[in-house]
Amino acid sequence: MLLKIKSWSQISLAALFCLCLVCCSPFKENPRQNVILITLDTQRYDYISAYSPQKAKTPNIDSLAEKGTLFENCYSEVPITLPSHASIFYSLPSHKLQIYNNGQVLPKTKELLSLAEIFHQKGFNTAAFISLGVLKSQFGLNNGFNTYDDKLPSNRWYLNAEEVNSKVFPWLESQKDNNFFLWIHYSDPHLPYAPPNLPPDLSIFLNDKIHSQLCIQKGEKHSLQFNLTPGKNIISFKILNNFPDQRDDYRMRFKNTKFINTEELELKFKELLFYDNNAQKNMLIKEKSHIFIFNKGKDMQFTLRFEGDLNLFPFEQVELYKKEVEYMDKQIGELIKTLNSHDIYKNTIIILAGDHGEGLGENKTNLGEQYFGHIHYLYNIYMKVPLIITKPFSNSPGKRIRTPAELKDIAPTILGIMGWKKKKYHSGKDLYLSKNQVNSLIFEETYTPEAIYDRFAVLIFPWHLIFTPSEQHYELFNLQTDADEKINLYQKLKDLDEIKKLQGMLKQHALDILNQKKDIKIDKKNFEMLKSLGYIK
Repeated sequence: MLLKIKSWSQISLAALFCLCLVCCSPFKENPRQNVILITLDTQRYDYISAYSPQKAKTPNIDSLAEKGTLFENCYSEVPITLPSHASIFYSLPSHKLQIYNNGQVLPKTKELLSLAEIFHQKGFNTAAFISLGVLKSQFGLNNGFNTYDDKLPSNRWYLNAEEVNSKVFPWLESQKDNNFFLWIHYSDPHLPYAPPNLPPDLSIFLNDKIHSQLCIQKGEKHSLQFNLTPGKNIISFKILNNFPDQRDDYRMRFKNTKFINTEELELKFKELLFYDNNAQKNMLIKEKSHIFIFNKGKDMQFTLRFEGDLNLFPFEQVELYKKEVEYMDKQIGELIKTLNSHDIYKNTIIILAGDHGEGLGENKTNLGEQYFGHIHYLYNIYMKVPLIITKPFSNSPGKRIRTPAELKDIAPTILGIMGWKKKKYHSGKDLYLSKNQVNSLIFEETYTPEAIYDRFAVLIFPWHLIFTPSEQHYELFNLQTDADEKINLYQKLKDLDEIKKLQGMLKQHALDILNQKKDIKIDKKNFEMLKSLGYIK
């Protein structure tokens, strides 16, 4: 409609009319703006189909990328869960925070505020829902959270994504009228690779009658009671998984095995290897194994306690990892549905990031075994992670950025989106500022005693240089021509000025850290947790 304005009074009325149109417009932006940080523990970037469609299907994570920005080359600084998350929340390298391994406690300081503390000071309600024992509040990442839910089942050190969501969803419903900062931690791709719908893999019999069926692959603690009669009793184990004939005879391992009430009992083992390892009793189980128990007394109860794991082929473990990722993606879809049902999604910034990657048999341990895990090495499969940021009212959905990013960039980027200044001590950058779009140095590190060696790396495309100080060993890869890092070019190119400069910087970086690194002490309970989760063998 075209209006003819003939006087100043008409101009004033017209201005008022336009102002009313703007204020009453259905497209007016809601002043509420929430932030959800989703960290995917042990998530490889190439098992998200928005990055690489060949290995897994993740339509719900992909939908976040389609609505937001995907960073194609984001890197973790350290492939260990607690230090990596500390770097996210404080935008500092883990060695600056003096946190090197899981099981440590983050030193408290008034000078440094975590991302949660900043939101808390701004009046936001803050909450965290944790799925892995290495992030429990006792380790220090709870600073700034009104709610820090780290409750875990008594028989395992983790929650699956559905169990996490069962806590998150009621909390979200209570926040319809609040501004909030929410951290959701999913850890399904972490060892043990055990999607919730896994069938039982072990049957246990007492005197030829079924006693129990268990899924050992879930890595849970078991405590089984057997009612024994006087004389001979037989506990039998039957492996339910179908294994090819050429497999090792031993199909399953019981760890931390304990027999309770054995005073009147004599135990003998058949088709079962019972051994001690560092005072920890272990049993190796064949397809059919037996414990013969001779009860010299009257009717009594006998207890068997253990944790266990299956002896799986590498391809079986890779398939289970894939299923864990796809299960987690489905639960992220349920989260998105819940946000929409509460009319929260449209006003919420979502940051989704992996804390580190995972090795799926690509490299071998010192014993020559294929390595499944993430703490020992600094190759790309352990360090390159997904990073996706979805902002409400984005004018450039589906954007992909190739410039390298780091997890320590997350906090400054979130503060920039909110219109707040980053802290002086933040070493990360705001990823949306154009002046930051440069190819900068990225330092990476991993530490003993969880890792076999202290290792350090520097990455600047196309070069990735890795240094093991105790061995004085260097590895150099060209990521442009050797993305899988199979060809070590160090001996061939070490005399190039460019490589000598990188080597000098990396060596000095490593020495500076090692000269200040303090001894790491982990108490007995946390040591057992780390063993249970596969961090310590």
